Order: sequence, then structure tokens, then C-alpha cells
Amino acid sequence: TPGSAAAPAGRGGKGASPGPKQKSPSTLRNQLREAQRRVDAARTRHDALAEQLAQAAADHVRMAELGVEVAQVSDELHHAEEAWLELATEAEERGLDL
Repeated sequence: TPGSAAAPAGRGGKGASPGPKQKSPSTLRNQLREAQRRVDAARTRHDALAEQLAQAAADHVRMAELGVEVAQVSDELHHAEEAWLELATEAEERGLDL
């Protein structure tokens, strides 16, 4: 009921969860390596598509198709870089050597 004197969630007491489990250093390193692979793969795909776009300058239909692919790969690259940055920040905060 509104106004009841129940303790706020997450502040001790029965049933309070201890929070997210911290990754082990080896798990964090593995996740960083995988994130770096995803970033590298997306960059490689993006570069290849940009080259194909340049070569298809006279073919407007192909340029439109490639433009859609470039946008998708750019989005993938952005998300992969964000994931890598979050993991790298966590590793740095924990003082892990990468």
C-alpha cells in the first residue's frame, strides 16, 4: 500500500540481491578480445563497402544498396566500439593488464 513503512529494495534485509557479479579477470580479457575482433571485422567490412561504393559511382541502384549496407555496418561498428570501450573501462578501473 502507498505510504507503508517497508524498507526500500536493495538496502539489506531479506531478499536483497548483492548486485551484479563482477567478472573474473580472465573473463574480462576474453570479452575484450572478442569485442576487439568484432570491431576489427566491422571496420574491415565498412572499408570494403566504402571501396565498392566508390567503384559503383555510375550505378545508382548499386550505390543505394551499398548505402544501406554501409549504414548497417556503421551501426554494428558503433555498437562494437561501445561494448569494447565499456569492457576496457571496467578493466582499467580494476587495474587489469590487457
